[in-house]
Amino acid sequence: MLYFRLGFRNLWRNPLRSLISMAGIAGSVFLCCYLANIKIASYQSMIDMGVEGGPGHLVLYHPKWLIDREVHDLIPIDEALKVTEALKPFSKRSSHRLYIPALAQSPRNSEGVMVIGMELQKEILNHPLLQQKVLIAGTWDFLEGKQDALIGSGLAKKLGLGLGKKFVLMVQDKQNEIHSQLFRIQGIIETGLKDMDRNTVILPLKNAQSLLKIKDQIHETAILLNSIDDLQEAIKIAQSHTHHSLVYPWDEAIPQLVTMINLDKINGIVLAVFLFLIVGIGTVNSLCMSVMERTREFGVMRAIGTRQEKISLMVVMEGLVLSLLGIVIGLIFCTLLSLYTQKYGIDLSSQLKNIEIGNILLKPIIYTGWNFKAMGLISFSMLILGLFGSLYPAILANRVSPSEAMR
Repeated sequence: MLYFRLGFRNLWRNPLRSLISMAGIAGSVFLCCYLANIKIASYQSMIDMGVEGGPGHLVLYHPKWLIDREVHDLIPIDEALKVTEALKPFSKRSSHRLYIPALAQSPRNSEGVMVIGMELQKEILNHPLLQQKVLIAGTWDFLEGKQDALIGSGLAKKLGLGLGKKFVLMVQDKQNEIHSQLFRIQGIIETGLKDMDRNTVILPLKNAQSLLKIKDQIHETAILLNSIDDLQEAIKIAQSHTHHSLVYPWDEAIPQLVTMINLDKINGIVLAVFLFLIVGIGTVNSLCMSVMERTREFGVMRAIGTRQEKISLMVVMEGLVLSLLGIVIGLIFCTLLSLYTQKYGIDLSSQLKNIEIGNILLKPIIYTGWNFKAMGLISFSMLILGLFGSLYPAILANRVSPSEAMR
C-alpha cells in the first residue's frame, strides 16, 4: 500500500506528462469498449434482420439445397406443415417459400430475375422487406389473383413497366422443360436493397407453384422462434418429424452473415492491438522520462541501502496507478455514453437513408448494447500492458550508479 501511494504521488511531479499519458490510456479504453458495445448491438440487429427476412431461427431444406440450390431440390409441404404444427408452442410464425430463377420479358426489355413464391397473406407487414413503407405503388389487397405479381422498383424501370402492366416470366421446370406465363404488376416495392429492387419478382406461393408446374412442394420453410434460447429444443423436435428434408439452424443457413460478423470482430481486434501498441509506447516513454529526471533520487536511495527490488516496485507502481486511473476514466465515459446511445441511439438518417450489409438492411440509427466480457478483457489487457510497460523504466532506475548520481 505504501508503494501504491508513492506511485500515485510520483505521477504528479510532472502533471502535464502524466495527464497526457493517462488521456491516451483512457481514450483507448473508451474507444475500444464503446466500439465493442456498438458491435454487439449491431451484430444482434444483423442477426434479427437476417433471420426475420430470411430462413428464420431454423429452416427446412432439401439435403442438397445449401450445396446446389437447384430448382428441383424441393421438399413436400405436408412434411413442413407437420414440423410447423409440432413447433407451435415455440414459434412466432412460419413461412413456406419457393425460389425460381427466371427470365422476365416485356415489349421493351428482358431481364434475369429471381422469382420468390411467398405466403403473402402471412408475410405482408411481418417480413422486414414487405412493410407498408416499401410499397410505392399498388396495394397489398390485390395479390390473390392467378396473374398477380409484385416487383422491385429497379426491375420495373428496366422493363419499362408500371402498375397494372403485364409481363412474361419464362422458367425451366424440374423436368428441364421451358415454359412461360403471363403476369400483371399489382404492386411495386422499393426496399432499399439494390439487388432485390433490381432483380426480384414476388408471387403468391400458389402462383409460383403454378409457374414451376408443381403442387404441394416448396424449397424452404422458415421458422421464427419466440426465443433464441429454444433453438436446440426446437431443432430436436423438428428433426423427429422430417424424412425428406433437413433442419438447419440460422447460422448454417446463412453462413455469409456469420463470416461477416467474424471478419468484423477480427477488424476490431486489429484496431485494439494497434491502439494498445501506441499507448504502450507512450506509457514506456512517460515512465522513462520520469526515471531520467530522478537519477539523483534513485542514486541516493541506492546509497542509503534501498534494495533494487524496492526501487523497481516503486516504478512499477507508477505504471500501475497510471493505467488504473486511465482505465477507470475510460470506463466511466464509455458507460455514460453507452447508457445514452442504448436509449436514444446515434441517428445517421440525415447522412444515410439505409445501411445495407450483405443484403441485410439495417436502420440508420446506431444503438449500443453491453459487451461486459469485452470491456473486462480490454481493461485487463490495458492493465497488463501498463505493468509490462513499466518494467523497462524500472530496469533503468536500477542501473543508476550511486557514485554517478551524487556528482
